[in-house]
Amino acid sequence: MTSHTFSNRSKKTHSVIDLAEKLSTPVSVTTVADTLYQQVYDEELYHGRKQELVLGGVLYVAARSINTSVSPDRIATELGVETKQLLATVRYFMRNLDIPLPPITPETYIETICDDCELESAIKQSALELSSQLIESSCIYSGKSPRGFASGIVYLTAKLQGVNLTQSAISDVIDVSEVTIRKRYKEQYELYKTLQ
Repeated sequence: MTSHTFSNRSKKTHSVIDLAEKLSTPVSVTTVADTLYQQVYDEELYHGRKQELVLGGVLYVAARSINTSVSPDRIATELGVETKQLLATVRYFMRNLDIPLPPITPETYIETICDDCELESAIKQSALELSSQLIESSCIYSGKSPRGFASGIVYLTAKLQGVNLTQSAISDVIDVSEVTIRKRYKEQYELYKTLQ
């Protein structure tokens, strides 16, 4: 029976690794997810939950715990589950595993957008600097979604540097509507002009 349990756990751990690869998450996320899955399995926190929710929940918690951006919508879509169910599983794991998660910041999403849109590192660096400058100079970020804010910053940075990047391309990689990107871009551009 022990070998069957171990074999079963190995298969599920392998599934976490497969999911991480499908979503192109960094190796560091995969490593943390593998460890977290072992904890979930050892503490039997998987009972009464679909395997897809367990795998997705573990991967999302792993990414957040090391401040890496992975969209819960993207995980849910890949696994064929509802985002709401996935996030409920995440909260359950966080409570029972006592995992403090750092707050999500626009910087995390800026890096993800730039990497997924294959922008040069200089654009990424400029976007990060612009984000810091705008946040420090006003309360423009207050009450805004980090994904939407980051999307606007990357789009603004690309326009300022003459890089051809569409709102649609950003929307595709970060799951933010083009309307939101336009709104954040306009607000950020107006503030940027006052700082020049």
